[in-house]
Amino acid sequence: MVRILLITADTQLCATLREVLERAHYDVVDVQNSREGLERSQEATTDIIIVDMRLPEQEGLETIITLRRVDPQVKMIALAGGGQTGRRDVLHFMALLGVQRMMQHPVRLHELIKAVRDLTHGKHAGMCPSL
Repeated sequence: MVRILLITADTQLCATLREVLERAHYDVVDVQNSREGLERSQEATTDIIIVDMRLPEQEGLETIITLRRVDPQVKMIALAGGGQTGRRDVLHFMALLGVQRMMQHPVRLHELIKAVRDLTHGKHAGMCPSL
């Protein structure tokens, strides 16, 4: 079973994403901050990490950099708010960090499931919404 690590401090978003991903038959581990995310990523094999860019203790970018050092091959989806996903510099930086998909808040659940499905089937080309 595909294991997904979900890192978000938003408890409502976390509950919704967990429910949707579990209904789609994914094993989901959720944490509320980057420290817990790093610990969980080191405890067991993770196939995909979904990182909310709005984290309390450490920004999402820093979290992604730290997680990438632990596992350079793990697939990642970043969840960003507002205009962040449209800025070319942010998109370019995310691509350099190896983030395969970037999605904007509010998250469209069908797009998230599609992104997870694509990544689990080896479809890495491009980022969401675009790069």
